[in-house]
Amino acid sequence: IYILITGLLLVLASCSTETQTEAKIIDGTFVLHSFGGPEILIPADKRLPTLKFENTEKKLSGFAGCNTVSGSYEASAGKIKIPQLAATRKACFNDEYEPKILKALDEANSYEIEDNLLILKKDGETLIIFRKLNLS
Repeated sequence: IYILITGLLLVLASCSTETQTEAKIIDGTFVLHSFGGPEILIPADKRLPTLKFENTEKKLSGFAGCNTVSGSYEASAGKIKIPQLAATRKACFNDEYEPKILKALDEANSYEIEDNLLILKKDGETLIIFRKLNLS
């Protein structure tokens, strides 16, 4: 009986680990939520800063507030690295979000996914939060 219970506990533990790992996958479209403080309300006449993470190809693309961006990313076990993003070069005056977004993406070295929020961090400190869009 002891062996049976131990085996069952090992199976349950491995299932739990798989679920936790799956929950950490970054995939889908996310919109800017905040920079670690209260939610940012983007005026209706402005386009929302949006990022699309494609897990199978490890590609990242989106709109940073003025320019479009694209690149690749590496993410596993709560760690993330976004080596270098390419961006269009439109002149952007008075765009307060794009510089912060690009800096956060460059500096982030870890992440959490919690309640449809993607939280990018540097050394444990929250840099930026995106909300996942449910496009179903």
